[in-house]
Amino acid sequence: MDRGYLEGSMKVGDLVKWTNPGAEGVGVIKALRPDYPPFSAVHIVWLDAPHLSGAYPADHKFLEFLNESR
Repeated sequence: MDRGYLEGSMKVGDLVKWTNPGAEGVGVIKALRPDYPPFSAVHIVWLDAPHLSGAYPADHKFLEFLNESR
């Protein structure tokens, strides 16, 4: 995923959903990390499992963008 896509589609404060069956969750984007090697990442704070918060690949197959906060 290129930096322009990450910065243009997601914003800090937006909601995301983790869709892995049996491990679903909702989180809030805390930071965009377009240069996080080896992939573009978003730092997510999980509302129901804060201990799993951290950087996740922005294009991960289980990560779904829910809405824009602005």
